[in-house]
Amino acid sequence: MASKINNNRKILLGLIITSLVSFVILWTGTTEKRQGTLKIYDKNGVLLFEEVGDFGSNLHIKSTDIPQNLKDAVIATEDATFFKNPGFDLIAIIRSFYLNLLNKKIVSGASTITQQYVRMAVFNTEDAQKRSYIGKVREILTAAKLSLFLSKEEILLRYLNSVYLGNGSYGVESASRKYFKKSVSSLSLAEAAFLSGMIASPSKYNPYTNFKEAKQRQEYVLDLMLKENFINEEQLKKAKEEVLYIFPDESFIRAPHFVSYIKDELAKFNINSSGGIKVFTTLDYFKYERAREISNLWVNKLGSEHNLTNASIVMLDNNTGAIEVMLGGVNYFDGKSGGESNMAVAKRQPGSAIKPITYFAAFMQGFTPATPIEDIQKVYPTKTGEGFTPRNYDNKFHGTVLVREALASSLNVPAVEVLHRIGISKFLETAKALGITTFKRTDKYDLAITLGGGEITLLELSNAYASFARGGKFLPTYSIEKVETDDGKIIHQQKPPEGDKVYGEHGEKASYLINDILSDPKARMLGFSEKNPLVLSHKAAVKTGTTTDWHDIWAIGYTPDYTVGVWVGNNDNTPMTKVSGVTGAAPIWNQFFEEVIKGMPDKEFTKPEGIITKWICKDTGLPLSGDCDKKIEEIFAAGTEPSTSGASNTKQTESFISILNPKNKAVFLHDKDFKRNTLQLEARASEDIVEIKWYINEGHTGTSSTYPFILTIQPNTGNYLLKAKGITKDNRLVESEIISFEVVDDR
Repeated sequence: MASKINNNRKILLGLIITSLVSFVILWTGTTEKRQGTLKIYDKNGVLLFEEVGDFGSNLHIKSTDIPQNLKDAVIATEDATFFKNPGFDLIAIIRSFYLNLLNKKIVSGASTITQQYVRMAVFNTEDAQKRSYIGKVREILTAAKLSLFLSKEEILLRYLNSVYLGNGSYGVESASRKYFKKSVSSLSLAEAAFLSGMIASPSKYNPYTNFKEAKQRQEYVLDLMLKENFINEEQLKKAKEEVLYIFPDESFIRAPHFVSYIKDELAKFNINSSGGIKVFTTLDYFKYERAREISNLWVNKLGSEHNLTNASIVMLDNNTGAIEVMLGGVNYFDGKSGGESNMAVAKRQPGSAIKPITYFAAFMQGFTPATPIEDIQKVYPTKTGEGFTPRNYDNKFHGTVLVREALASSLNVPAVEVLHRIGISKFLETAKALGITTFKRTDKYDLAITLGGGEITLLELSNAYASFARGGKFLPTYSIEKVETDDGKIIHQQKPPEGDKVYGEHGEKASYLINDILSDPKARMLGFSEKNPLVLSHKAAVKTGTTTDWHDIWAIGYTPDYTVGVWVGNNDNTPMTKVSGVTGAAPIWNQFFEEVIKGMPDKEFTKPEGIITKWICKDTGLPLSGDCDKKIEEIFAAGTEPSTSGASNTKQTESFISILNPKNKAVFLHDKDFKRNTLQLEARASEDIVEIKWYINEGHTGTSSTYPFILTIQPNTGNYLLKAKGITKDNRLVESEIISFEVVDDR
């Protein structure tokens, strides 16, 4: 009986051992994994880019074609004990384990060349990307097993044929041909060390974008080779002094900035597939090519005279939010000027191109195209307590102007005044509702934000304009229609857009007012000449922008169907020379948009219910009266039209006074230099108010006898209560609410 039990135990133990050995053999399989390709297409099936596995090309060569200098450089850098270790380095593993325990996470892998090869060529992509102790054990066991069945020379050859070296190059032969335009067999010691140095981090040591770092890494590799006695001092000196020439990147790729954008978008889908996949995008490659040609034409034409080197174009389908054109720049392969930077999604200052958002927010607060705004010299407070005096582009003040003319002619002073009245918080709230995500420093912005004092991307601003074209409906942009495997399995399908109505019916009416003003060539006459590139053969709304010192210039416009945005400037933010959005960006916008709308019917913007037309006096924005010299027709959202009492943008008929500045509970910094330590009091009042007296802490401080009702004071540090008292034409007294403000030491 005991003998039988012992036999059963032996059988069970044998089964356990056999199962364990079988599991380890299967778990440490050493068959190379072959991945399919990633293919990216435009909307019409034009192939934009294809990459092998995770990236581009892979050329395999024989061991005899790889120079010994390159083998030595890789061993010195990646695994000095390569020819001695059994596939793993036990001392390095213990050191790595200690560091990982110390940091409470995996920070060091201690991977030998054999382990690296296992991770990149044997494991699945998703397995290779996981960092865990179990994965590390599997990696070590697989490397040890590989070392039992393959020679060191064969492992090194496979490694050198598989290792990724950046910019779409897998294997040393592909990398040598890309960077040096010659076979790996012809590499010098300096070139071999340069390639070896890139293995650790192909992006960090990318010679197209970080040549200085890549060169420093090469010299570090050469020092390691000397340490390991692969080279002598003379060879070291000669290799470090050798001038390296990196050939420009000429990879097969169409619309390269867009392709890079697609890869970033694709990463958000968390697609895990070891087979090939096809990505069908929204890009229209024919239109993209015309955008590139036209941009190149104007950059070359204006470049030398105005010191500009780049242009970017975005085109959106307003009905869906699809990105049909994304030109991130005119020369993607210009590494010296940062050509790889996608200026369509880079954050830059928009200048006056941001103003439509200010006026859209104002229309939501009761302003109309006929609201009169004073274009006069005026000092506005800032968060630092210093005064801000805006100037128009023509350096003139134009007196009273109506909102229509102020926006269409891009006057700076009225835009600041409008934002001052509605408040920065309303502007930021509206910008966010229209899809602007870059205004994050909400507590830092001053009124200059309406002149472009905050950073924004061309893509997001263009889509905000597209929301106006859609009648106030926000749709997120998208670039990928469908992703499927090579065998036709759909991984991702873009759903029909739904979108959000920004502020509902009110937003729809406010959008129409914006559309009507920005498409009105007569309203632009004050700021622009009659003949300018803002006029298309079709109905189109458009706005330009120019930043201080000409760092960025813009032109963004739209028809009911499409929106086109153009940015022009220099990637490194160096200023251009005396060129504006009208003269530098608008010509590109005009020529490209004409190509887009060629053969299409001319469309009007959809007029929502509740938009009415009234005759008003051009000089005042008020209803017609006997003393009106110039009359015009103007549109209004019903209920906001000026009444016969003379209130042009409010239904209020009773006498009133409201303090515009300072805001209640405002805090100002006291500057000991009193030339700057001024505070401007300002009030808004009904038409029958002829004089305002100001009272601080119940004491009379001063009087404002003409509109605008402004008084400049120089307060000391302290807490103040402010009230305004007005006298009407019939000698009645009207008082404002009391507001408080504080002046503190600037320390």
